[in-house]
Amino acid sequence: MITEDRHSTNHEKMKNAEVKVKCNSCGEYNVVLLNGKKKNLDCIYCKSSLMKYRIICGFIYILSNESIPGLIKIGYSERPIGERVNELNLQTGVPTPFTLEAYFSSENPKRDEKKIHVKLSEYRVKKKEFFKLPVAKAVEIMTSVLKSHPAFSIDPIDSKQFKEVVRVKMKIDGDGHFIKYDTGVVYDKKTGLE
Repeated sequence: MITEDRHSTNHEKMKNAEVKVKCNSCGEYNVVLLNGKKKNLDCIYCKSSLMKYRIICGFIYILSNESIPGLIKIGYSERPIGERVNELNLQTGVPTPFTLEAYFSSENPKRDEKKIHVKLSEYRVKKKEFFKLPVAKAVEIMTSVLKSHPAFSIDPIDSKQFKEVVRVKMKIDGDGHFIKYDTGVVYDKKTGLE
């Protein structure tokens, strides 16, 4: 059950999610409140570690556009990435679609975007969300600032350093669904599932 009101942010909406979790040690079910305060939960019966979690409230993304060579766009969204990319692609000032290069999940995307923009200020196009640096360098700096690996990246990154990175080139269709280039498999824009 998730409690929410119409004025709450995505983060606030997810603060009171109740879930039922089965303990791997004793097999008992625990009803836990995911409120963002205690992120390591123990079984109430056997006291073993039950789960660790993060509340993901949005994403920090890196986009490129073949019509704007040498620049990348770094921004945030509290909605699914496909929706945000579609929104940007529908703007009349964009001659060709943006390509999603990488994204990071975030507990506080607005705050994290600001931290990244400050760290990348020397590469920034004045007062814009565009930066003049290679994607791999941006991913490296963002990984350092966010202290986490990207959830998705199409750039060939050293697999020893980024074991969690998904390296699949995808495009986004008119409905905001991700489509793998090599197989044509369509993934749902909200869940990421086939």
